[in-house]
Amino acid sequence: MDKKFNQNQTNQAPKKISYRLSGAFSAAMICYIFVALIFGLITQSLDNMEAFQKSTAYILLNYFLVSISLVLGCGYTLFRNKVKPFDAVNFKLDWRFSVVILLVFVGSYFGLSRLNDAFVSIFEKFGYVPDELKLPQKSPLNVILTIITVALLPAVCEEFLFRGLILNGTKWLGGLAAVLISAGCFCIYHMSPYQTAYQFVMGLIYGLIALKSQSLLPTVILHFLNNLFVILWYYFFPSFAITGTWQIVTTILGVLAIVGAIILCFVFNKQRVEKSPLTKQENLDFCINIIPGAFLCLVVWVSNLFL
Repeated sequence: MDKKFNQNQTNQAPKKISYRLSGAFSAAMICYIFVALIFGLITQSLDNMEAFQKSTAYILLNYFLVSISLVLGCGYTLFRNKVKPFDAVNFKLDWRFSVVILLVFVGSYFGLSRLNDAFVSIFEKFGYVPDELKLPQKSPLNVILTIITVALLPAVCEEFLFRGLILNGTKWLGGLAAVLISAGCFCIYHMSPYQTAYQFVMGLIYGLIALKSQSLLPTVILHFLNNLFVILWYYFFPSFAITGTWQIVTTILGVLAIVGAIILCFVFNKQRVEKSPLTKQENLDFCINIIPGAFLCLVVWVSNLFL
């Protein structure tokens, strides 16, 4: 009897731990709001506030504090559920997915960026003005610090949260639902109407890659490369733009690259994620864990749209 009970308890434990990991989203967002509030109050109290807000330290701190908030939120969730970081995610890489990484990296700029431009143009007709990318002035040290703060740290922290804890924490709903939820959380997390369409599509692709590769490493690499590309383009090719016929050609090639990457994901791994229904109480617990974070992000998203 005891042996049967222990076996059942062992079989159910991963499911119960897994769905609670999605609570890292709310924990991270609450940490972010709190940290941003404290940082804002400190900044407002400075005598040279305007000069500080234009400084390299202020710009990089804004990015750094976001990553710290994600670390705190994920760390709290893991500690609360007594789960070690490397038990929650896998960092082993199936090198076949290096082809997928390359295709998505190329396709994300040449194909998906056009989708984002079209999406933003709709809001612009109603008076929305997208925020400009703010990075420190160009210097060797600033470029290095920016790559670490704006490219590397967000790639690791965001992927651990969205394609790690949230994706794994929603697999009980099935693979498709897990990818959709993680992508939805990923796009509203950025709280920017300007990035919504692009981040949602990228979230879907990243979620599929993480699901099929069964590893976080491919999406961390992809996320870092995309961030790095934006930074290098900002510093070294600010006035370069692809226009005319070349824009049409590169857009088509970019979309084909994305389609090819998606097909390869299914070729490399044909397994499906089976649903694992929860009890009513567990479903309620899941909603309580994830909804507060989504609500906070949506409130800020709407405020950024109209303010």
